[in-house]
Amino acid sequence: MPKTLYGQMFEDISSGDRGLYAEFGASKPGFPESHAPNTDAALLAWHPINAASLSVIAGPDPLSSALPNFLRVMVPTGASGSYLDICMQDYTSTYDASFYYRFPSASDKNVTFTVGLQTTTGKQLASSPVTVSGSQTTWTQIKTKLTPEVSPSSTANNFTTTLDGAAGLSVDFALLSLLPPTFKGRENGLRIDIAEVGAFIIVFRIETY
Repeated sequence: MPKTLYGQMFEDISSGDRGLYAEFGASKPGFPESHAPNTDAALLAWHPINAASLSVIAGPDPLSSALPNFLRVMVPTGASGSYLDICMQDYTSTYDASFYYRFPSASDKNVTFTVGLQTTTGKQLASSPVTVSGSQTTWTQIKTKLTPEVSPSSTANNFTTTLDGAAGLSVDFALLSLLPPTFKGRENGLRIDIAEVGAFIIVFRIETY
């Protein structure tokens, strides 16, 4: 953006946060710098299950300079099926799930990430397993699709990631995302309901004198 361009834009839909953009899979999925590491705000809507522990870290070699924080999951020795979950809402058709991961320390284990959708009572709605090598120490993206087999009775549900074979290991996560079908099927596109009705974006130009 050139320095000679002055202006302001605000998307005043859905409280100004993720209004037109269809993504709703994570609360602050990129763990932005505005959320201080190891605080309650940084872990808002994130919950460990089965003795795993979560922490938000501002460590070396983040996913990008714009996203300096990342989530670290530590799985206790002897644990199985430990996972993290985040609140999300609504189910229709097929969803695109994705996240970046890495292992802080390489191992010879194979770890299976099972990405899924669950009700708050633990009923499985959709799942997709992906097996990776524990030797992966650089950021790598996983993409998969989730199609619920049944319709939940409530819109308060969870987007989950199960870690099998990761006992005694730590795993870093960044930019977890869940996208519903988008307007005209465009990747990282707009919400269908708002785009079809029409969205209003006002751009103010600030004149300098």
